[in-house]
Amino acid sequence: MPFDANFLEPDAKLDEYREVRAAVKQRVKEVMATAEQPDVVADVVLKAASAARPKLRYTAGGLANRLRLLRRFAPAGLVDAGIRRDLRLDAMLVVKTP
Repeated sequence: MPFDANFLEPDAKLDEYREVRAAVKQRVKEVMATAEQPDVVADVVLKAASAARPKLRYTAGGLANRLRLLRRFAPAGLVDAGIRRDLRLDAMLVVKTP
């Protein structure tokens, strides 16, 4: 089953967000194409479930581990800006004047 089969569609779509919605959907598809395979997550879940003293949090995959380190040592604004840049969210902002 493809990942985007789990996307939830809004009950009422506002036309003002149509372009942004399409761009985000496309970017998520691009990111998911290079994402870790489900067995990476399954291995981490198995490790956590069988640990005698489980940790509070686990990360699965290289990107998640790098993000965990960034969140620990970098300012929140810098991390958020990096996520926005990676997902190209700022490029999608369209300001419409009345």
